[in-house]
This record gives sequence, C-alpha cells and structure tokens, in this order.
Amino acid sequence: MALFVANCAQCHGEKGDGEGVTQLDRKARSFLDGGFSYGNTPDALFRSITHGIPGTPMPGFEKPLSEAQRRELAAYVIALGPADQIVVDPKDSEIVVRDRPVFVRGKLPSIAEGEPEWPRGLLVGLPEGLTFEYRADDVQLLAVRAGRFVNRQDWGGRGGDPLEPLGKVVWRARAAGPSSLLYVADTQLESAGKPLPCRLRVTQLDGATPWIAYDARLAGVERDAPRAAGVRESVRAFTCDAGTGFVREFEVEVEPGAPALEFVEQPIAGAFGLRSPRHEGGQIAMWGTPAFGSEPLPDWVAIAGPEGIPQVGGPRGVGFVIAPGTQARLRVCVLPGVRLAPDSDEERAVLRAAFPTP
Repeated sequence: MALFVANCAQCHGEKGDGEGVTQLDRKARSFLDGGFSYGNTPDALFRSITHGIPGTPMPGFEKPLSEAQRRELAAYVIALGPADQIVVDPKDSEIVVRDRPVFVRGKLPSIAEGEPEWPRGLLVGLPEGLTFEYRADDVQLLAVRAGRFVNRQDWGGRGGDPLEPLGKVVWRARAAGPSSLLYVADTQLESAGKPLPCRLRVTQLDGATPWIAYDARLAGVERDAPRAAGVRESVRAFTCDAGTGFVREFEVEVEPGAPALEFVEQPIAGAFGLRSPRHEGGQIAMWGTPAFGSEPLPDWVAIAGPEGIPQVGGPRGVGFVIAPGTQARLRVCVLPGVRLAPDSDEERAVLRAAFPTP
C-alpha cells in the first residue's frame, strides 16, 4: 500500500514488522503482532494516527493526511495483524469520548503500587485520546493518559467501586508533589512557601474546550476559608514536529485583599539563570528539562505568561508572581519523553507553536 510505505514504513517497516530504516530509541511496534497499547479498534487507531502518541516518537498526521487517508491507514494496519486477533468493542460500562470532551467524577485507583487512591477524582477525556486525571478534593493534576477513556462500574451501586482509567500513563506528576501550583509570595507570612489548597467549584464546556474552575484558599478547602484567587484551567492536546504532548492554560485572578501569589511549574534544569527567557508577542516564556532533585526527567516543559509581571525561579520551580487585584493568563506546555537541544531551531519552533502570539 503506497500510503503506508510513504508515511509509516520508515519506522514500522514496509511489511509492518517494525524493521524500519529510522533509528529509534526503541524498536517501533510490529503491526503483525496486533494488540495495540492505545486501543485496538479502527477509531482508536485512527485517533493515534491523527494525533500521535505522547511519550513516543509517533507523530500526528492530522495535517499531512486527509481524514479518508487516515481511516484507510487504520484499516490497513488492523489488516496486517493476525487473522484471529480480537478487536475489542467498548463494554456497556465503558465511556467513549467522541467529538467533544467528557468529564467524569468518581473514586480514582492508585496510579502505581503503594500509592494512594483518591476518593474524589476527576477525569477529563479529549477526542484526541488524552485523559487528564485530577485529584478533585484539592485540585491537582496527577497524570495524563493516552488511549481509551474510562470504564465505569459503579452505575448500579453507591459509587464504592473506583473508576477504571483505560489509557496508558504517558506523564505523571513528580513524586515530590504536583506541578503548576500557587504559593504565597510574601516571605513574611506564615503560609509563605506552602502550596495553596484548591477547592473545585465547577466543570464546564465552552464549545470544544473543557474548563475546570476552582478556588485557591489561604487556610484550606473548607467553604468558609478565605479565597486567595479564582482559577480557571483548560487542557488541550498539542502536536508539533518534535512530538506530541499537551498544553494547560490557566486564568488566575488574585483577590484584592490577598497576598501576592507565585504560580510555578516544576523545577526546570537550566531554564532559570542559564537560558534567557524568550520575549515574543507580549509574552515571556521559560523552558527546559524538568528536574527532580539532581536528576532530569525525560520531558520538555515550558511556561509562558504576559510580559510585565515578575518572574520567579528556585527550588519550587519557575513561574510568575501575580499581584493582588490583578489577573494573569498563563500557559504550560509539556512534551513527555522529548528532549530538545538547548536554543536550537527545533526548540524555537516548538515555542512558537506552543505559545502563538495572542
């Protein structure tokens, strides 16, 4: 098939056996074996071909190929597999994301052995095949998954059974705590340096954009705790030549009587003080490879905010200081499993794509 040879054979081989000519960190999947990690249905394969797979070299083909071509490729790839392979159909209890994002709340299982379950959780599923897994009692992004959405088995009970996220984890918050947090900036206050707890208010769809609204509170998540800031957060898939990932966008409004707040992303090795922030189109961006302790993580991360507000960098991370009574729109871009050469043309192209001029 000429379409397969032209677009897929470089990595997956002309026969689909994974013996392509492109040198990869790990061998590409052999389609002859069947059993795909991110879904075995025509729709799941179409989604992977369209949007790529975060954390892998698999790019998206939404722009270079038409929808008909991508569906033709999905059917061809399935046909390469064993004649008796089972194409998994969604169960009655499986929730499938189609043409618009879906919110599901419920108990979340632990992401890995020995880690906690979360009695109050929130999943945001995107049509591109990404699932954002949040703790909902104190809003924090725990993980991002790729593949099918969620199996819900508590329809007939009282919600005691945990949700079953079906996608594969492609990104997760570092062990020391979640990323993208608000802190009190004033070092004279007792709460300085501690992340502000965030109480979920509402989830909503604005067209095709999912939004999570929550309040950052000075004392705790109780209803009567003083509010320091209102936050709206949206998520979207992000695909570029360097790889596939996601973008989180935040609208933060700090209360007039609250202290100044720091909004920081996880520590980025070499991003602050060693690599100059980029100014473009009224925005300023800081970027690099996140670090946990002295060890860099296998991701590329960037954070952008409006020019004119102070920047901050330190052990907690890099970000911006938002003054009382002001608003700021901030964006975080993550490419899981991607390393970019510092200040290269490729890195600059990713920054332009992730943070276009408003």
